Amino acid sequence: MFDAIKEDSIDLKKVQLVYLYHSLNQPQISPGAGLSAQQAESYLMVFNNIQKQMLIYVGLYFAQSNKRILYKVGPFNAEDLENQMSEAETFTSQMGFLMTNLHFNSANNEERQEFLRINPFFYPDIDVYYQALSISEIEVKRSHSESTARKDAEADLHQLFFQQYVTILSLL
Repeated sequence: MFDAIKEDSIDLKKVQLVYLYHSLNQPQISPGAGLSAQQAESYLMVFNNIQKQMLIYVGLYFAQSNKRILYKVGPFNAEDLENQMSEAETFTSQMGFLMTNLHFNSANNEERQEFLRINPFFYPDIDVYYQALSISEIEVKRSHSESTARKDAEADLHQLFFQQYVTILSLL
């Protein structure tokens, strides 16, 4: 079970990143009780700790408010990774995220450094994260956020149409 933690960043000096997933979409999620929903992107990160046990973090990043929220499960033994990953995938999909594996473990060193550079959860200060991004990367994040909202609205319409279509077919 994933629990929210008070930290909003991960110290890479204490853990070793093994797997990295990122959301393909940015659903609207509330960053906290009583707060209005905002577009969020999600990161699913699997680590080994110093004792060679596994940890999984799910991070939600809200670009509009620069808010970061981390959820954690572990530490646990490597034999339990498959079960814990299944729970992590369920956890993220219940929030509406479609996740993709970035294949961090098979990436070359340059690609790994790039994955680390563009992940907001590897910076203790969010301002340092934005300093690490180029102006064009920041603009892409902003425009992606706007276009994702339109795509999500279209997807909702397609889903509604499909549900009605299936209902009509079942009546025949």
